[in-house]
Amino acid sequence: MDAVIRRSALGHLVPIGSLYNAHDDSFIGTSLLDDSIGVLRSSPQSELIDDYVADNSFASKFGSYHIPVGLAASLLAGYTKPGASHSFLTEADDHGRNERRALHRDIVTVHEKMDLTNARVRKCLLSAAHTLCNATHIVVEVTWGADCIITATPRQPTQRPDAITTDLAASCLSILAALSVGERLSEPVDAGATDRNLCLSIYSGVLGVESPHVVSYNGALAFLSRLPQMAKGHNDGKGLPITYGLLPVGILSFFLSIPVSVQTPVFEPQAALLGSAVGIFDEFHHTQQILLDAAASLETQGLFVPAQHASSILADQVHVRETHAVYQSDFSRILSLARQGSAHAKLQLSGLIGSLTNNIIPVLNDICCRTAKYDSIVHFLDRATKLGAHYIGHNGKELDTMTLQQYPDAFVFRFSGQSSSDEDIWSDNVTTAFDLLNDDSNQAPVFIIDVDGLGQPLETSCIARYKHGKLVVKDVWEELKLRSTRPVIQSNSETLQSTEEAGKAVHRRPVRIPCCGPNCDTTVRHSWICLQCHSVVAYSADDMFSCDCGQWPIFDSKFKCPNPTHGPDLIVYDRAQLREALQDLKPFDEVNILILGETGVGKSTFINALINYVRFHSLEEALAEDKLHWLVPFSFSTQCTDSSDSEGRIVQKQISFGTTDEEHDGSAGQSATQKTQVHTITFGTTIVRLIDTPGTGDTRGAEQDKKNMADILSVLRGYPVLHGILVLLKPNNSRLTITFKFCIKELLTHLHRSAANNMVFGFTNTRGSNYQPGDTFKPLETLLGSFTAVRIGLFKKNVYCFDSESFRFLAAQKKGVVNGDRFDDERSWEQSSIEARRLLEHFKSLQPHQLKSTISLNESRNIVAQLTKPMAEIAQKIQATIAANEDLVQELCSKKHDAASLKQKLMIPKITLKAEPIAYPRTVCSNRDCIDHETIATGIGANGTEQCKTIYKTVCHAHCYLTDVQDDKIADPGLIGCVRMSNGFCTYCKHSWQEHLHIRYELHEDRVMVKDKFIDRELKSNKDVINVKQKLINRKMELIKEFKEEYEIIQQASGEFTLFLRKHSITPYNDATLEYLDFLIKDEKPKVQIGANPRRLEDLQRYRSEHQELITILSREVGDGRNVLDEADVEALEQKLYSLNHFGDALKQIKHVIETTGQLSYRERPYRLGPLNIGSWGSLFPSLGLTESASIHGSKKQKKRIAAAGGCYDLQARNGQVSRQRLPYSEQDVSEESTEGQIVVYRGRATEATEATQQRFQAVSQPSSLIERFKGWNLWR
Repeated sequence: MDAVIRRSALGHLVPIGSLYNAHDDSFIGTSLLDDSIGVLRSSPQSELIDDYVADNSFASKFGSYHIPVGLAASLLAGYTKPGASHSFLTEADDHGRNERRALHRDIVTVHEKMDLTNARVRKCLLSAAHTLCNATHIVVEVTWGADCIITATPRQPTQRPDAITTDLAASCLSILAALSVGERLSEPVDAGATDRNLCLSIYSGVLGVESPHVVSYNGALAFLSRLPQMAKGHNDGKGLPITYGLLPVGILSFFLSIPVSVQTPVFEPQAALLGSAVGIFDEFHHTQQILLDAAASLETQGLFVPAQHASSILADQVHVRETHAVYQSDFSRILSLARQGSAHAKLQLSGLIGSLTNNIIPVLNDICCRTAKYDSIVHFLDRATKLGAHYIGHNGKELDTMTLQQYPDAFVFRFSGQSSSDEDIWSDNVTTAFDLLNDDSNQAPVFIIDVDGLGQPLETSCIARYKHGKLVVKDVWEELKLRSTRPVIQSNSETLQSTEEAGKAVHRRPVRIPCCGPNCDTTVRHSWICLQCHSVVAYSADDMFSCDCGQWPIFDSKFKCPNPTHGPDLIVYDRAQLREALQDLKPFDEVNILILGETGVGKSTFINALINYVRFHSLEEALAEDKLHWLVPFSFSTQCTDSSDSEGRIVQKQISFGTTDEEHDGSAGQSATQKTQVHTITFGTTIVRLIDTPGTGDTRGAEQDKKNMADILSVLRGYPVLHGILVLLKPNNSRLTITFKFCIKELLTHLHRSAANNMVFGFTNTRGSNYQPGDTFKPLETLLGSFTAVRIGLFKKNVYCFDSESFRFLAAQKKGVVNGDRFDDERSWEQSSIEARRLLEHFKSLQPHQLKSTISLNESRNIVAQLTKPMAEIAQKIQATIAANEDLVQELCSKKHDAASLKQKLMIPKITLKAEPIAYPRTVCSNRDCIDHETIATGIGANGTEQCKTIYKTVCHAHCYLTDVQDDKIADPGLIGCVRMSNGFCTYCKHSWQEHLHIRYELHEDRVMVKDKFIDRELKSNKDVINVKQKLINRKMELIKEFKEEYEIIQQASGEFTLFLRKHSITPYNDATLEYLDFLIKDEKPKVQIGANPRRLEDLQRYRSEHQELITILSREVGDGRNVLDEADVEALEQKLYSLNHFGDALKQIKHVIETTGQLSYRERPYRLGPLNIGSWGSLFPSLGLTESASIHGSKKQKKRIAAAGGCYDLQARNGQVSRQRLPYSEQDVSEESTEGQIVVYRGRATEATEATQQRFQAVSQPSSLIERFKGWNLWR
C-alpha cells in the first residue's frame, strides 16, 4: 500500500493495530485488533543488511537506521525516546566517543501486515472508531527479525579522527561482519592485539541484558554469528520488531466508509529546515565531546597546557551545556506548535535556526578549534615524553646553552600554538620526532619546547640539531627530505660567513659536478643545492662556495646525491678531484636591467609589482598566496570607508612594508631610493638583477642628480654587460623636465651609443590612459628625436604600459584594508602581467650591452681616486728612504772605514708600505684620548730619533654597514648615521662624531735592507778600501737620484690626476690629495708633541706646498693650451707608476687592496621567490625546472631574532624617520617584548653574547631614557 509510512521500531514492541501520533512520534495504547485476527504473514528468505556508521554524529547514526528527518527531530526534541537497546542513537557527552565507529546489522525473519479486507478486522476497527480521533496513524505492518549495533572505540584517544587506531576500528568491524557470515581471510586476526587497542560494545534487544554490553573481539564475533539463532528465541521465533508500517487515519476512515473525527493534521516543517536543526544538535554534541575529552586529559596531562586554557575548558563546558539546554527547550516547544499548523511558530522555528547558525555555531567552531589544537598537542607531548623526550614549556623548566653544551648531539623541537596550525609542517615534524625517539641507535636527547610557555614568539615549528650547544642543522625534517630527493652540499658552520658579513661575489657559477660517492656515476653532473637554505650553490674564483646562507671555503663541504647507491652519509670530495671538477663550470644565466625614472614615477613600487606580475598570472592567484612578495621597502596611503562609522566616514590608511636606510618616505618630494641598489632574484641557474636607481628631479637639486648619476655609474662598473635599460615615465606628462633630459643624455654620454639599442620605455599607472603612453608620448618622441648621434624611436618592441594600482590593491589586502574596484584591478593585473613577461622576453632576446669597455671615463675616475691615497703615502716613504740613505752617505764621508766597517754599510735601506685589508668598515675615533702612538723604528743614520705611527685603540664600531662614508676622512657627514652616534656624540667613546673616521684597510711600514752586490764583490776582491768607499758613496748617490726621480714622477702624476678629476668629475670636485695630506698632517702633529721625529711632519708640509704649487702651474699651462689627461692617458700613467723600479710594486699592491675592499657587491640584495609556479616562468627561463621547484619547496619563514653580538645594529634615525637594515643574527631566548616610539627593543637573555652585548641587554632593563639609549638598535625578522 503506497500510503503506508515505514518507521524504525527503535526498540519499541507494539502489535499490529496500535495507534500512532505523528505530532510527537509516539505510540498510543494497545492494539485495536483482538489477538492476531486478520494478520497476513509472509516469511522471506533470510535477509541480512549491514550499514556502517562513519562517525559519531546524529546524522550518521540516524542515516544507518534510515530514520527520516521528522522522526530525528522528534528524538532530539525529546518527544520520544528509543528503547534501551537503541540508546546508541541519542547517546551524547560520552568521553572518548568522538572516534567511535559502528556496525549496524539487520536480520529480517518475518513480515506481517493487516488484512483490511478481512470482515473481522473491519468489525474491530468499526467498534473502536471513536478512539481514532487521538491518533494520526495506525500500525498496519511489522517487519520482524533482529538488529544490533556493534561499536569499536580506540582505548587511547588519538590526535585526529583519521589516525591509525580509528582506521583499526573501522577495519575491525568490517572483518567481524565478513567472518560472521562465513567469509575467510588471508591472514588470521590477532584478537589479543585488537582487545588491547579497541573497546567493543553491543547494543541489541536479543541479548536479554542491558545495553551496551562490553565484549571481547571473540565475543563480538560469536554474537554476530549467533544473531539469526538468537532472534528465533523471541516472539515465537519471529524475533523483535525492526520496522513498522503506518497508515494515516484519514485513509483508514475512507477505506472503512465511516466518518472519523481525525486529529489535527501534522504540518511538518520543510525537511531542509529540520535537517539544519539536526545539524545544530550535532554541533553541540560534537563540541561537548571535545570538551569532555579535553577535560579528561587535563587530569593526567595538565602540565602540558597553560592554566588559563584549563580554566577556559571548564567555563566552555558550562556555557555550551546551558546553551544546548536552552536550544533544545525552545526547539521542542516551537516544533510542536509548528506541527499543529501555527504559521507564527514556523517563522519562529526558522528564526531560531538562523540565529544559532549565524551566531552560536561560529562560537562552537571556535571552541572546537581552540580545544582540538591543544588536545592534539597534549596527546603528542604525552606520547613523546613516555618515549623519553624532555618537555619544556608550561612546567616552569628552561633549556639554556650550558645544558645543551653538555651533549655531543641533541635535537630541539620548538613549536607554538600558532606554528602547530600549519598541519603539514607540524605533521612532518611530529613524525620526525617519533622517528628519533623510536630509533634505538639514536642516543641523542630530544628536547620539546613549547615556546608559548616561555613567552617567546615563533612562526614555524621545526626540529633543530645541536652539537655541544652549537646549531648545526636548522631544520632536521627538511634536511632528511632533501637528502633523499636532491643533490645537497653541507657547509661547515665553523667557516661559514653570512651573506651580510661577506657579501656575494658578483661573478659566480652554479655548481654542476658529479657526486664524489664511491659508488656514484662520475659521468652524471648534478646541480647542487644547499642543505640548509635549499638555494643553488655557486662557485667563485676565490675558491669559495656561496648560497643564501653565505659563503665558505670549497674544501669545507660535504656532498650527497639522491642516488640509492650513494648511501645515507655526506661525503668529503678529494681536493684535487674537486678543484678539477670546478674548472669548467658555466656561469649563471644573467639578465641585468637598469631602471631609471624621475622622482615620484614609482620605480620602487614598480619593481615590487614586476616580480608579482611575472610570478602570478592573475590577481586571484596573488591573493591566494600567504604573503606579499616585495624587494624594495615601500609605503603609500589609501582611503577607505570606516565600517564602524554610521555615517560612512572616509579615513586614510598607511600601507607599508619594510624600511631600510637606503629607502626614505618619498611623500615629501625626495626620491624614496637614496642610492643605487641591485636586487637579485635567482630562478634556478638564472639571475635577474634589477638595478634600482635614485630618481632624477630630486628636490635637493641638480647637484644631487649629478651625485646620483655618479653612483649609478659606480655600480654599473661591477658588471660586464647590461641587458636592458628601462626608463619609467608617467603617462600624463605633457612636458619632460630638464633633469629627466639630463639623466638620459648623461647616461648616453658615459655609456656607448650602442646602449640605445637596449633602452625601452615603461609607462606606469596607465589605467587612466587605457594602457597607452598618453600625453607623455609626444614630448618623449620630440626629445628622442633630438639625439642626432643615435636613433631612438618609439615602437611596440620598446614601449610597455603597466599599472601598479593592482599591486597596491594586493598590498592593501595583505594588510586587511579593502580598497579599489576588484574588477578594474583584475584587468589591470592581467594587462601588467602580459607586459612584464613581454619585457623580460625582449631583454633576453637582445644582444647584451658591453659595459666594461664603455664606462671608460668612470673607470678612469675610479683609478685616480684609488691611487690618490697610496701615492701620497708612498711619496712620504720615498722621502724617508732618501733621508735614510743621505744619512748613510754623510756618515761614510765623515768617518774613516776599514773593510770590516764598510761591509756593515753594504745594506741599502728602502722604506715602503704594505696594505692589509680589514674585513668590514670600521668606525674609529681620532681624539687624543682614543689613540696611542707606537714606536715602529729608530731613525737610520746619524739621527736616531724614534719614529711613531698612530694606533686607533678605540674601535667604536667594528662592523659598520654605512656605505656612504668616505674612507680615512675625519668628520665625514655620513658618520652621523652610524649606529654609535646619538645627538652628535658617540655612545661608546663619548666624543663628537666630527672626531671619527672610517677605515677599510691598514698601511704598515715595510723596511727592506737590500745588499749592494757590486760593492760586496769589490771588497771580496781585496780592492783598495778608499776606492771601494768612494764607489759605495757613488752607488748610494745614484740610488738617491733614482728615488728622487720616482718621487717627482709620483708628484707630477698626482697633479695630473687632480686636474683630470677637476675636469671630469660629475660632482663638485675637492682636491682629494690636499684633503688626505691635511689628514696626515693633523695625525702627525700629536706625535711630534710627545717627542717623535719632526722630519715626517716637515716633509708632509713641504709636500703639501709643492702639490699646491704644482697644481697652480699645471692649471696655468692648461689655460695656455696644455692638454688635460684623457682616459687613455690615465691608464698609461697608471701603468707607468706600477713600472717604477723601486716603489711601483708597493703602489700596485696598495691599490689592489683598496679596490678589493671597496667592491660594490654589498649593493646586491638577493631575493628568492618560492615556491614558484614553474609554468609562469617556463618560457622566460627554460633552465628553471624541478631543481628550483624542489629547492624552494617548504622553505621556512625567517624567525624573529636579536642581532648578533658585535654585529651592526643599524637602526638609523634620520629626519625623524627610523630605518632598518637586515643584518646577521644569532639565536636568542627572548622573554619579553616592549615597544616605545618607533624603536623595538627585545629584553631577554643572550646565549652567545660578548660582554659588551650583555651590558647592553642589562641596560634595557633600565626604564630611563630608553629611546636615547637604544636609538641605534636594529632588530629584524
